[in-house]
Amino acid sequence: MDVPCGENYKPHETEAIEECDAFVFLLTAASQISEEVKYEFDLAKKLDKRIFPIVWGDFEINEYYMEELRGIEWRIVEDDDLSFLDEIVDWLKKVKR
Repeated sequence: MDVPCGENYKPHETEAIEECDAFVFLLTAASQISEEVKYEFDLAKKLDKRIFPIVWGDFEINEYYMEELRGIEWRIVEDDDLSFLDEIVDWLKKVKR
């Protein structure tokens, strides 16, 4: 998504989520309190996108995301471990149209 400087990004963001095959959700201590991240996550769920949750770092996941992610397998990643990236690529290849 390439949004020109000064342009409202929200329509582009919404369109990107609408058109995606899967939604990689990176949950961190900061992202779980972001209203923007919540909007993106909620839109992906509403559109019934396949969600791949990645929990990055050592923090307590808030009640909202604990409930919303119930029943979805996620990965917990340590700060210096990037080995999960290959796994994400494999996941995405399987859902690509």
